[in-house]
Amino acid sequence: MPSSNNSITESENLYSNLKLEFHSASDGSIRDKTNQSWMVWNVNDFQRWWNSLETLADVPLGRKLMNCSADQEEFLLVERSLFDVGWLMRKKRQKDILNQRWKLLGWGEFDISNSRISSSLLAPLCGGFALAANEKITSLRKRIQWRQLSNHHIQLEFEQSHNTLDTSPPPPHFFWNIDAITPTLEGDLELDLEQLDFGWTHAGERSCLLPSGLFTRLFESLSFQGILPKPEWSDKWTFPDNISSSHCVSFILIALSVDQMVSLSERPVYIQDVHSWQLLSDAYLQPFGFGKLNLCSSLDKNGGVEFEIPPSPHFPFLVGFLVAYWQRGYGRMAKVSLSKLGHVWKVQIRSLLSYA
Repeated sequence: MPSSNNSITESENLYSNLKLEFHSASDGSIRDKTNQSWMVWNVNDFQRWWNSLETLADVPLGRKLMNCSADQEEFLLVERSLFDVGWLMRKKRQKDILNQRWKLLGWGEFDISNSRISSSLLAPLCGGFALAANEKITSLRKRIQWRQLSNHHIQLEFEQSHNTLDTSPPPPHFFWNIDAITPTLEGDLELDLEQLDFGWTHAGERSCLLPSGLFTRLFESLSFQGILPKPEWSDKWTFPDNISSSHCVSFILIALSVDQMVSLSERPVYIQDVHSWQLLSDAYLQPFGFGKLNLCSSLDKNGGVEFEIPPSPHFPFLVGFLVAYWQRGYGRMAKVSLSKLGHVWKVQIRSLLSYA
């Protein structure tokens, strides 16, 4: 609980500002004022997911994460023209905008004058956000190194690069959302928020908002890594024939990392019948921007289920959560089949083993 009336007021003000900026959308995402998609992440869950992804991919990805977070933040800063202010007290106004942005999104604090971050986020993640801000404010392309001073403090070192300061392109589209329609805004962002030093919590757990475009860029980087599919994946995953092998591998890696993240959490998952899936979606997925289910129907007596899902930027994560919840709820390994019917994805999850 907040320790004083002042801290209660600060949390309420922060939450009010969040609800002015972000809204829940009809595709189960969270959208900002420019219709960019976001997700609310539990900070510990993100770290579990990231550690699982690096382990499964078996390649170091920290620099990739930093580059993707920098590119997406640069794109968003330009999209909103956030630092384009007049020359009167320019530096102070830009610092104020930067501080307000990091505070609002739950990223912590970036002291641009001393190149120091105070945050509970992973260093490559918030380091990329800081790099984008530094480059935009100084109008110079930079190289970055970081040193983790403590659990919450990171020292950055910036070095000017000779590369030109070209604008970061929009995040790429992939097979799961290439024909997605623009969603409608449906309601307020619903959080049990408390402001703390270096961020905020939802329901007592440190959380933050992260842009979906960051993960789309990361998906593209994964697809370029040349990671080979594991033989056992062909028994567990089925994709449409027109999906490239590299995209299938990246999709599976993201989904399996979500499954490992859920298995390491203490999140209770109970599945009594097909109607339980909507309850799980309402509790764990849609409020945080991870997606929604259009329809859910039973396939067999062993828990087999088919979901109809609209195209969205967060589709690999949504599938990962559904598989993780199915395996946790039934205590069995799942096999997954993805297909497209018109503008809707159909995701079937059945037991990998046959049961009489």
